[in-house]
Amino acid sequence: MNYATRAKELNTPPPPIPRLLTTPLAALTGDRETLDEIEDSRRRYDAR
Repeated sequence: MNYATRAKELNTPPPPIPRLLTTPLAALTGDRETLDEIEDSRRRYDAR
């Protein structure tokens, strides 16, 4: 079982993922909410 699935069952946030890995992971899972969270976090990061 992969960590993302397990984290959802436990309702805990996954550990931070390096930026280069986040988009392919979200695209593979097809999780729209995850993609939105990544875009939001990127905007906050870029705005610093």
